Amino acid sequence: ATLTGELSLVCDRCAKSFSKTKTVEYETLLAEKLENGESDDIILLDKDGQLELDELLEKVRTRQAALRERTAKSLRQSLRILRGIRFASAEGFTLEQQTLAAANALAASLNCIARERIAAELKKTLSLPNAGSVIQQTLPVFKTIFPSLSCSRQQWALICSYIKASNCRPEIAFAHLLTYTDFEKELAQLKIENILKNKIRILLENKNSVPENKKASLACLMCRLGREYTFLLVEFFISRGELDSSVRKTAALAAEGCCSLQELDLRGDDLKAIGYKGREIKAALLTLLTAVAEEKCENKKEKLLRYINQK
Repeated sequence: ATLTGELSLVCDRCAKSFSKTKTVEYETLLAEKLENGESDDIILLDKDGQLELDELLEKVRTRQAALRERTAKSLRQSLRILRGIRFASAEGFTLEQQTLAAANALAASLNCIARERIAAELKKTLSLPNAGSVIQQTLPVFKTIFPSLSCSRQQWALICSYIKASNCRPEIAFAHLLTYTDFEKELAQLKIENILKNKIRILLENKNSVPENKKASLACLMCRLGREYTFLLVEFFISRGELDSSVRKTAALAAEGCCSLQELDLRGDDLKAIGYKGREIKAALLTLLTAVAEEKCENKKEKLLRYINQK
C-alpha cells in the first residue's frame, strides 16, 4: 500500500504487493501487525531500501488520527442540521435561505449519525412551540430520517400545522410526523423509550376512530384503552381539528365513572357461582363494563347480575 508515494508494502503471507486503491485498509492491517509485534512476515521498501518500522508506524498513526478527526468533523456538521432546526424552533426564528438550502441538500449525511442521537434531537425539537413552522421547511431532512415517509407538500404543510397545535407534546407530534409512513417499521428504528413508543403506537392505531363528544362514547373508549390513553387520543384529535376543546370536559366527566374491570362491582367468582365458565366470564365482565359505560346499567352488584341474566 502506498503511504507517501514512495513506499510499498509486501506481505509474504499474502505473497503479493498491495495496490494504491486500498491504502487505508492496508495501513490499518499494517498498524495492527506492528502493534501486535507481528513484523516477521512484513518487508517495507522505499527507494533507498528498507524503512524503519517505528518511522512507518508513526506515519500510519498520524494518518489514522487525521482520518478520525475528519470523520468526527463530518458527523458534527451533519448533527448541526438537526440542531439548527431545534434552535430555530426554540427561539422562534426561521432558517436563513442559504442555511436551509444547505440543510436540505446535505440531508443524506444524517444517515451517518447514530439513531439515538437523532431521536434525542427530535424529541427536544418536538417539545418546542415553534417546531411545526421550522419543520415545514425541511421535508428532505425528515424524508431521510423516516425513509418510508411519503406525502405531498400540501400534506406535509397539514402535518406541520397539526404539530403546531400539539401543545409541545412530543408523543402527539411524533404521531403526526409518522402519519404518512410505515409507522411500525419507523418505530422499530426510532431509538426512544418504550413508553413513548407505546403512546405513539396507540395514537396511530386509532387515528381514524374519532370518538363522539359524548360521555358514553368516551367512557367506552376508556374501558378499551384506559383513562390515560383516552385523554391522549382526545388531545391528538383536538390538534387535528377533528374535536373541539369542549371534549376535554366531557372526557373528565366520563373518567369519573367506572372505566376498568377493577372498578366493576362484580367479580369473576360471582359469575362462576351462577354457571359461567372460562372465557365466558371475561366476556360477560366486558359486556357489563360496556353497559355501565353506556349508562345502560348501574354499577351495583345486584343490578349487574340482573342485567347479565337478561342477556
